[in-house]
Amino acid sequence: MPPKPKKDQDQTPKALLREKLFVPCEYVTEKHLKAWTAFVPDPDKPDTEDKIELQLYKDLGSVYAFCSGDLAKVRKHFSPPEFKVIDKRVSPPMDFPITMHTALYTPETDPQGAERNQREVADEWIRFGYGQIMAPARFGKTITITDIVAQLGLKTLILSHQWDILDQFEKTIREHTDVEAIEKMAGRKLVARLDKWDWSALES
Repeated sequence: MPPKPKKDQDQTPKALLREKLFVPCEYVTEKHLKAWTAFVPDPDKPDTEDKIELQLYKDLGSVYAFCSGDLAKVRKHFSPPEFKVIDKRVSPPMDFPITMHTALYTPETDPQGAERNQREVADEWIRFGYGQIMAPARFGKTITITDIVAQLGLKTLILSHQWDILDQFEKTIREHTDVEAIEKMAGRKLVARLDKWDWSALES
């Protein structure tokens, strides 16, 4: 006799989130493909309205691989009850978690009287698990991000097009967390600026 099907077997289509979002082809619709298609100006024809079509997905045969950088889009198009996303992204924890010893500002504690709410911004980012912080100059974005990094407890790579921004991050982390005390205990640096990237290490 053939085996009886499980009564409560989950039949929800599953998508795998890793370096990209992998979705079985049979569940991908034209709506999905359209959402991951962009049209940008043609750099070779700046004076025309011609656009270049960019497909931010690839048909791998049995699955489609979608660019997954925009998590809001991923959650919009592949969320329950239609889909179950299995999150397998690599999130290595810090070997030695750091702790903030400086409280973020709230409107009541802002010494500048500008009613900055750094605490709310950090907590909202943690609640959603992703996001872009858009705030005016001198809001305190660096210390707010430092608080988020400490809360996550994950190894973090900070990228910037300017060295002084990286220096500012390292200075903020050292001034407002217990990282230097932990470094003494660990016997090695835990925060440092990477001036050059060794691409050969990436290929090995």
